[in-house]
Amino acid sequence: MGPGLLLNWFDLADESAADFNAWHSREHVIERLSIPGFVQGRRFVSLDAIPSPGHRYLVAYDTVDLSTLESPAYAARLDFPTPLTQKFVPSVRAMTRTAYEIVWSAGRGSGGFLRTIHLPSLGDLLGADGRELHENVSSVYGCDAVVKVGLGRPNGSITHFKDATREGRATDSRSREDYPWALVIEANSRAALDASAEAFEQGVRRHWPQRAHTFDGHGYQLVFTMYAEHPQN
Repeated sequence: MGPGLLLNWFDLADESAADFNAWHSREHVIERLSIPGFVQGRRFVSLDAIPSPGHRYLVAYDTVDLSTLESPAYAARLDFPTPLTQKFVPSVRAMTRTAYEIVWSAGRGSGGFLRTIHLPSLGDLLGADGRELHENVSSVYGCDAVVKVGLGRPNGSITHFKDATREGRATDSRSREDYPWALVIEANSRAALDASAEAFEQGVRRHWPQRAHTFDGHGYQLVFTMYAEHPQN
């Protein structure tokens, strides 16, 4: 399997946000990054003054490969959550959680601004017109101030791996069977983020004008990041 990316979009009640953020930064991400195969954990907040429901926050975990997200070590953590995890996980609202295999990427490092774009029809386009699609994604990386671009293929079975665990059963998550592909763009500014997303969307429409395209995009600003000390162990 290729590199893995776990994305969690969700809302929180305003009164629980400060305590949640402290727990997430000081315990939860540290715990996750102690699991072999976890590389980086990050938390973002929406750039929108009034975020779309379920998209006020984004948490992203990068893993060595997708199999990390169904490993015995990960399952052990999920089955034995800490007392604070049991306290704060139920406060998450309208969560959408998806595990992706990164099938194409460009750039290294992390940007302070990130945009996720859901692409429901991308699987069909990749199969029929892979070259044009990859060229279009490559052009996004060429935009000024874009530092990294990744194209993620969803994996439903690994996404739902958590459901049978103790921590998963406590999560107020929305179960979806049809997961869209995702384009993840990281940039050094909000303006660059918006411009690169628009360039991608225009490119898709130009290459496939006969298709109907839905771009469900959400922009975020980084507020916390941490790397694993030994991600390959």
